[in-house]
Amino acid sequence: HSMFRLIYRSMSSLPTYETLKLSQPKPHVTLVELNRPTKLNAMNKQLFE
Repeated sequence: HSMFRLIYRSMSSLPTYETLKLSQPKPHVTLVELNRPTKLNAMNKQLFE
């Protein structure tokens, strides 16, 4: 359980990305959305890195 707490704590301050939008709508839930509106959210090489 301590490993889970460590991971959860590190996720409490979500990183920021140029092509992804991260949010936590509920505890223990992380929502990952594409954030490339000018490209109609088409996937690119950067999304896979």
